[in-house]
Amino acid sequence: MKKWMYILGIVIAAGVAAGFYFTRQQTEQSSADPVPTRTVQATRGSIETKVSGSGMVGVAQESNVKAAYKGTVSKINFKVGDKVKKGQTIVEFKKTDNSEKIKQTELSLKKQQLQMEQLQKQYKEAAEESRDSIRINIESLTLEIEQNESTISSLRKEEAENHDVAAPVAGTVTASEIDVGGDVNENTVVAVIVDYTNLEFTMSADELDVPKVKAGQTAEVTLNAFPDNVFTGKINTIANEGKSSNGVATYEVKIGLSNAAGVLSGMSGQAEIVTNAKQDVVLVPVEAVVAMGGKHFVRVPDSGAGSGLADGAGSDAGSMDGRATAGTGDGDAAGGNTGSSNRSSTRGNSGNRAAGSSTGKGAAAGQENDGAIRRMGQASGGTLREVTVGISNDSYAEIMSGLSEGDSVILAAPQAPQGKAGGSTEQRQQIRGMGGGVIGGGSFSGGGFPNGGGGGRR
Repeated sequence: MKKWMYILGIVIAAGVAAGFYFTRQQTEQSSADPVPTRTVQATRGSIETKVSGSGMVGVAQESNVKAAYKGTVSKINFKVGDKVKKGQTIVEFKKTDNSEKIKQTELSLKKQQLQMEQLQKQYKEAAEESRDSIRINIESLTLEIEQNESTISSLRKEEAENHDVAAPVAGTVTASEIDVGGDVNENTVVAVIVDYTNLEFTMSADELDVPKVKAGQTAEVTLNAFPDNVFTGKINTIANEGKSSNGVATYEVKIGLSNAAGVLSGMSGQAEIVTNAKQDVVLVPVEAVVAMGGKHFVRVPDSGAGSGLADGAGSDAGSMDGRATAGTGDGDAAGGNTGSSNRSSTRGNSGNRAAGSSTGKGAAAGQENDGAIRRMGQASGGTLREVTVGISNDSYAEIMSGLSEGDSVILAAPQAPQGKAGGSTEQRQQIRGMGGGVIGGGSFSGGGFPNGGGGGRR
């Protein structure tokens, strides 16, 4: 019995050893498999970075027209829903009738004038010792005459005053709560006028995108009601205070529409704001650019059998310590991710920065990215060349130095899906590792890079 158990143990141990050997052989073979690549050429063209967001059309101007006079309404020259012109009289007040007061004051003034003539005559005929008292009466009567003259002037001015209300802007009257014969006080709203020809689109911009948005920038608005039309406009205002939801702040950006024919207030849609644009620059697909140690590289073909890393790039990559995306975390060093559509990749970079602040996790992330880059370089036989990156978007990156138009760069080719996971585990790990170091966080593109430029639009 012991003998059989001994033999059985040997057989099991041999099976385990054989399984481990074959598994290791398959793993080594898998890791040795070259990563499929494709080669594209740097080209010259234009590139734009954009901030995008959804929102709704509203009126740019709504005027609450107020009375400047306390009085009685005698006439209303509109109905709710009517269109009015700027300067048009919309509300008239009952005029003040001071004719009786003016008449009585004028009679009193005439009596005083007659009295003045008598006093002046008495003053001339009186003895010297009697003139002082007459002079005092003359001065007192003079003041009374001046007072009556002022009263008559004020009464006539009051009658001539026009307190009617004129429309301060052109538009449609949407509300009014006054009636003919009713009394109103100063600052009472007599009408609400809305200018439906002056519309603006209000979109919500992410807190990461707001610093790139400036008043006066151009924008393109697409409305759900007009999917085939693009409405242009410029940014009017940017909110100074954001609205927080789930820990993320958004800010209202108001875009004045310049060609809003047929557009109605309340329509919803999307807006894209051009935050930066360059023409006639060298462009490569954004996934061709790798960030390492605060520098940027592209992989170019070479005829040598080197390690696939440029001189000095190995030490840069090896010292990343979780800072794989330090050069592009904010999207500024590399031209940045712009647009709410880039938000996921921007937040991804922010996440890498946060991870980099933790020594253990950051170092592990840097080593994984470094390993993926080295395997890609060795498999492709290419060399990493340092470049200076300008602006970038989801599709392309501007190369300011290090590459010329027509130079070839190596990209990882798209992988055919295997089952639900799509590709081998190692390939998925490599792509994820590269994603952390690719500016803009772009995914690998399947199509070739267009010659002749003109790209860069999302």
